[in-house]
Amino acid sequence: MEKEFYEIAKEFNEYISNTIITKKEIVTLISKVTNLYLLANSLPNVKAEEEIDYHTEIPSSTIRVGEDIKDRYWLIFDPYDKDSEVSTTISDDLEDITRDLNKGIIEYEKGHINNAIFEWRTYCLFHWGDHVTNLLKTLNKIRNDMYIDDELWLIE
Repeated sequence: MEKEFYEIAKEFNEYISNTIITKKEIVTLISKVTNLYLLANSLPNVKAEEEIDYHTEIPSSTIRVGEDIKDRYWLIFDPYDKDSEVSTTISDDLEDITRDLNKGIIEYEKGHINNAIFEWRTYCLFHWGDHVTNLLKTLNKIRNDMYIDDELWLIE
């Protein structure tokens, strides 16, 4: 399971680094983000086996959002607080997801498998998982608007 997640996380980060997010990429991005989230929630609950170096610089991806996509969107940060509306961006979501995935990728490549799983699972629960769920709602809205605007030919 951890090798599969490592490969998918690495492939996801490469895809994000090498792709301009446009309407044409929406369905692919929805699929990749959903798969990543599903697999992360299937990782075993483990403890870190060694001291994790939190001073290591974590590379982040350069996120490029095309002109046909609105990058900024609004969300309710705390679903139990009606006054918690905030503004964020697709690019910020993707940057945080890729940075958090990189933390585990670095540990995995050092041979610290339990550390990698701990990083991926913990950060999914407490950080990038929120970015995924917010992002999926936004991407779904873009896809639905494409259907309404008869632009689905872009993704066929």
